[in-house]
Amino acid sequence: MNNAQSLGLPDGWISQEEQWSAFQNEFTIPASIQNTLLPSPNISLKALASFALPVMVEKSTNHDYGTDYFTANPSISITPPVLMRLQHLPMPERSTIKELVEIGHQAWLNGAKSVRSTDFPLWTVTFWNRVLDAKEVSSKWIDSVDWVMAQLHQKKSEERRILAEQAMLYIAALPWAVNKPSGLSDNEPIHSLWRYLGPNWLSGSNQNDLLGLLRYQLAGQSNMAKIYRVEGTDTPQKILSVYRNRQKIRYTEEQSVEWLRTLANDLIKNEATLITMQNLPVAPTGFLLPFLSTSTVFFLATRWEMRFQKS
Repeated sequence: MNNAQSLGLPDGWISQEEQWSAFQNEFTIPASIQNTLLPSPNISLKALASFALPVMVEKSTNHDYGTDYFTANPSISITPPVLMRLQHLPMPERSTIKELVEIGHQAWLNGAKSVRSTDFPLWTVTFWNRVLDAKEVSSKWIDSVDWVMAQLHQKKSEERRILAEQAMLYIAALPWAVNKPSGLSDNEPIHSLWRYLGPNWLSGSNQNDLLGLLRYQLAGQSNMAKIYRVEGTDTPQKILSVYRNRQKIRYTEEQSVEWLRTLANDLIKNEATLITMQNLPVAPTGFLLPFLSTSTVFFLATRWEMRFQKS
């Protein structure tokens, strides 16, 4: 006697948990072929850029997603030729794939067993969705690799060519989905470093990495460490916030600005310079704080630079 019979339930009855497990099984890419269809997290950035992924068809409209993309036909067996077809046949455009992910569970409950016209397994929808994520990353690294290759072939600067050669060595060695090494500003994946290669705006994470490396270099030079203080990209906005609320803040007393008093006292006492980086599109009018009159502060901004010279 099975569990359903022992509870007096009809034959064929399954629990909600068993139903969900069965659905997930139908929409899960088999582990044995994942690294054939999708880039492994451990392949290099260069290999990611050249990894074969399906192209998307042009945007289409007026679909009944439940009937146009799902069918009750049994799915075909996965053989090497079928895998090749999965890799090279065009897939639906992004909004269609997202819709199929949303309605997949209901389609399965309605009896769907495969993807219409190809009879690919239902996990093909999961594969397409994963391709979208991979393409979002690989497209950036295709551009980055092309940019580095252009630096390799330019004739104006030998130093630039040498740096490009070094960059290509890293691109060919670093795994794309592994997190950045400890000691940097965060543990984002290595592929987030694409902004460094080309005329791109740097993210806050990139800027903090640069500041962290600068801080590390200054710490190894005692004479420089005495006169420079390197802070993260949130520091300018925190200072601006204090300035904008200056009428409400008792600067010399409130605990909330103890960090700023400590920083200001350090800069004044050691006649040091504060170095930080931030996008500051609009310069605040009359932006002055007590310590700025006695210490130089550099905001190394990507749009403009503010300098307050010692008085």
